[in-house]
Amino acid sequence: MSSGWADLELIDDRSDCFVEVNHQALFGRVAELGIGVAHDGPAVTFESRSAALRTALAPETRARATAVAGSVRTDGAAVAAELLLTTAGR
Repeated sequence: MSSGWADLELIDDRSDCFVEVNHQALFGRVAELGIGVAHDGPAVTFESRSAALRTALAPETRARATAVAGSVRTDGAAVAAELLLTTAGR
């Protein structure tokens, strides 16, 4: 879970959930796949945001995203939960 702008917090102190998400790695992977943009640099500027939007909205990006969408698993949450339960049961 990511706290993000919603400022979410955990509902208890159990170890079954964490709040940290490495967005730099996540969005870097999206950019690597050619289906999105990762901001490169310490500060967002009007120019860098404009360039990112141009890339994200480009027809090539849409075409690539459409192609990748067909290979995305729809049961990822169930598979992850099963792996966690299996690992926790050991």
